[in-house]
Amino acid sequence: MKNLSTAIKAAKSIAPKTDVRYYLNGVALYIKDNDIVSVAATDGNMLILLGSSSILDIKQENCAVIANEDLPILERALLKSNDVELIDGILKIGDYSMPISDGRFPDIKRVIPAKKRNTNLSNGIGVNTSLLSKLDKVSKCLKKNTLSDRDDVHMKMEFETEKDSILCTFESQKNSIDDCICVIMPMRF
Repeated sequence: MKNLSTAIKAAKSIAPKTDVRYYLNGVALYIKDNDIVSVAATDGNMLILLGSSSILDIKQENCAVIANEDLPILERALLKSNDVELIDGILKIGDYSMPISDGRFPDIKRVIPAKKRNTNLSNGIGVNTSLLSKLDKVSKCLKKNTLSDRDDVHMKMEFETEKDSILCTFESQKNSIDDCICVIMPMRF
């Protein structure tokens, strides 16, 4: 995955810091063939997935949730090595080892809506505006790693019915990251 450090920082902006569901207080790494292919985080109201959407085929045991306090160690480890290994509740990257949060990260397949949608604004999905400020943090984080100040990061929002979650897709002109989608769960007002 290109720009793994940027993906981790963007995901961290969504991850809660003190949620009682301790397994959400960090970033989920999806590992395939000893390589991190996707990064995800959720606060229970919204979900962000960066990298390859092939994670939908990855088994849950190949998902490692790294707690917020261990993310600086993860970032340092990734600067030195990309050799990733999961062994008995420990994520090993080169000479570094980090514990994996005990607990099961939510099944992303159940949350991400179908990508083929007919956008209809008359559906009136309700969204908590504080969640949108988190999306702004993600956008700024992704923009920092672009090659030019003129490269902007754009977000497209899609939904089908008032019962569906909103699918947000981030894109940059220079493709600074493989893929970034964020899902906001609908709210009843």
